[in-house]
Amino acid sequence: MVCENVEHDCDRMGFRLYGYCLMPDHLHVLLSPNESGVHVSRWMDSFKSYTTNRFMRLGGKPPLWQRSWHDHVCGESETADKVLAYIVDNPVREGLVESWTDWPSTGVFIEMDAEHARAGGDRIVV
Repeated sequence: MVCENVEHDCDRMGFRLYGYCLMPDHLHVLLSPNESGVHVSRWMDSFKSYTTNRFMRLGGKPPLWQRSWHDHVCGESETADKVLAYIVDNPVREGLVESWTDWPSTGVFIEMDAEHARAGGDRIVV
C-alpha cells in the first residue's frame, strides 16, 4: 500500500520519482518536483494523509507516520546515483538482506547497473 502510493502520488502531482525504500520503521523517497510547481511539503501531506486513511480502513491503528519529516535539497556534489545508492543500501546496512535487490520494498526508476543507480546531476529532494 505505501510503496504503490509513493508511485501514484508522484504521477498524480507531476513529480519525478527516482526511487524509494520502505524500511520497517521509516521510508526514504528520492524525488523531484520537476516543473510541477508543487512544493514537496504538499506532496508529503497528501501522501501521509492518504496512506494513513487507507491504513485505518484496513484496520490499522494510528499513528502510521510521525508528525515531522526531514527533507534534504541535494547539493552540487550529491547526484541522484549517489543518493539513491545510499537509500537502496539501507536494508543491507541494517543486516536485513545481503543485496539491496533482495529487499522487496524498494523501487528504482532510473537506469540501474548491477551495483547501484546511475543518473544525471538533477537537483533532487530526499
